[in-house]
Amino acid sequence: MDYGFSVIISTSFADIFYNNCFKNGLLPIVLSQSDIDKIVDLINTKNSLIKIDLQNQMISFENYEITFEIDKRRKKVLLEGIDDISETLILKNKIKEYESKKILITPWLFDE
Repeated sequence: MDYGFSVIISTSFADIFYNNCFKNGLLPIVLSQSDIDKIVDLINTKNSLIKIDLQNQMISFENYEITFEIDKRRKKVLLEGIDDISETLILKNKIKEYESKKILITPWLFDE
């Protein structure tokens, strides 16, 4: 992202914002208010960085660890850097097969 953010942690996100995060390579993590308060306290007292491990769905800070949930598909999208177009192109053979059958059934749709 333009300002160097790769993760946002909150207690909740609006649906549109949450979905757009993944489209932009940003990981939105939903945690309880108590977990967020604990992270803020640790940052303020220790002045260290938090480690986010998407693969293992773990937030760690010194000896403190918090797990977070994420949909398998969204996790894969972020880990592999897949966007909507690449995800569609994975199915290009099936799309071509569908179009080949469709032209036989409804040729008038393909007239130039």
